[in-house]
Amino acid sequence: MQKILRKRILRDLRDNMFRYLALGFLVIMGMYMIISLVGAAETIIKGTADAAQENRVEDGQFSLFVPLTEEEQSTLKEDGVALESHFCMDYTLEDGSVLRVFAEREEIDLPRADSGRLPQESGEIFLEQRYCEEHNISTGDEIMVGGRSFRVCGIGSSPDYETPFCNLSDSAVDSSLFGVGFLTDGDYASLKGEKKNERSEEYIYAYLLKGTVTQQELKEKLQELDMGAEEIDDRYFQEYWERTGGKLDDFREALDELADGAEELEEGLSKLDRNSNKLTDGASEIFDAYLAEASESLSEFGAPKLTKENYQKVL
Repeated sequence: MQKILRKRILRDLRDNMFRYLALGFLVIMGMYMIISLVGAAETIIKGTADAAQENRVEDGQFSLFVPLTEEEQSTLKEDGVALESHFCMDYTLEDGSVLRVFAEREEIDLPRADSGRLPQESGEIFLEQRYCEEHNISTGDEIMVGGRSFRVCGIGSSPDYETPFCNLSDSAVDSSLFGVGFLTDGDYASLKGEKKNERSEEYIYAYLLKGTVTQQELKEKLQELDMGAEEIDDRYFQEYWERTGGKLDDFREALDELADGAEELEEGLSKLDRNSNKLTDGASEIFDAYLAEASESLSEFGAPKLTKENYQKVL
């Protein structure tokens, strides 16, 4: 029986050799693809984690109308929140595109240069890669930002603009119209002082959660902050504030004054009510004295005695 089965198996293999070879090839290729995908995924995950650690990718960011004070920043840092200001300004260049410039970073979302280097001297700028590709910009080229010429010292990317949306509400990236650049602290401050930016400076803070504080707890702490607009010297912000928040402040002050006046009026009416009885008694005494004096004067002429009941008839 076994001899017959062996002959049948050999005959089946011989008759269907190409079919079995094809099935074996498909099994081997399937195993190879699965192993390759797993290996590639592990490489990507490890590479992403290494890059995130090297570039210190943020845990999140938030923007404010008013910058945090030193005391407020210290309070957040004591709770285990590492903060770095990523303030930025937008400039429209000669070709109509918008370039968003930041000051150099030291702690969070560090830019990475694919060619060249980060800015180290005045007059240097580091640009986002895709923007440079769309505008044929290379390291060593000169571009005009805010009426000043800057030399492109490096081209690369930053973790928070790997997909460079101009606004979070944008549905697509258009690097021909929007790009990102980084300047030295001195150049950024100088451009800010010249006030040629298209709109108000944006007050953005990136953070890393080092302690036990959670994202929700940080949000609640930020909502508790008491911020005022009077310390902002940006003219665009002040114009905006006068049209919006400033009007609200005036309205609130008027309501407060109205409430104070209402309280004073209520107190005055209460005092008047308490003194009304005294006022009535005093008037009655004056009237009685008047009748007594008038009655005494009229008695000389034989007039009857004046009383409250007959004084109108007699007079």
